[in-house]
Amino acid sequence: MLTIKKAFEKLMKLLRSIKPVQPLPIRLEPFLWERMEEFSPANEEVLVAQGEVPKYAYYIIRGYIHLYFICDKGIKHVARFYKEDRIVALLSFLERKKSPCYIIAGRDTLLSRVSHQDMQEIYDSMEGMKEFAMLTVLEHDHAKEQLRESIRGLAAEERVLKFYRVYGFLLPAERARLDEEIASYLGMAVRTLVRHRTKLISDGLI
Repeated sequence: MLTIKKAFEKLMKLLRSIKPVQPLPIRLEPFLWERMEEFSPANEEVLVAQGEVPKYAYYIIRGYIHLYFICDKGIKHVARFYKEDRIVALLSFLERKKSPCYIIAGRDTLLSRVSHQDMQEIYDSMEGMKEFAMLTVLEHDHAKEQLRESIRGLAAEERVLKFYRVYGFLLPAERARLDEEIASYLGMAVRTLVRHRTKLISDGLI
């Protein structure tokens, strides 16, 4: 059974893995345990709107989050998916700037969140933590961008296969109801996504 304590232990393990040679400040764990709050958003709730300064950084206890932006032509572009046991914090959160994208909560998602005010207190009282937070965000975003580029460089069926091998929690598709978002992420039409996904399921590959 999922408990906030177990989720918090997973978060701390994730933080320690980011830069193993640099021990985290002793006071960080009790501070986060006291300040982070559990949050259960509505299905498809907008956590941050494009052009809005983010108030929180999130840790996904259960479920998923996706990010998209609307370009100058008014077209929706899905740029990121985040799954359980992942941190969602944009550079705009750290720098107090307008978010370049929307952050959307998935169905049946449970989050833990920390406010920018609390993060600022960490920066002010724990040496090296602002640099650590910046490193965490930049490296995570770079890895996400590399993953998306590697997937989009594949043939259509291979794109769908790779996507669901990484994000298998989005199956069955009828439950997630994200065909338009996934097709946008993969750079293909929805009907192409559905056709290849149906074949891959029939072949037992996903």
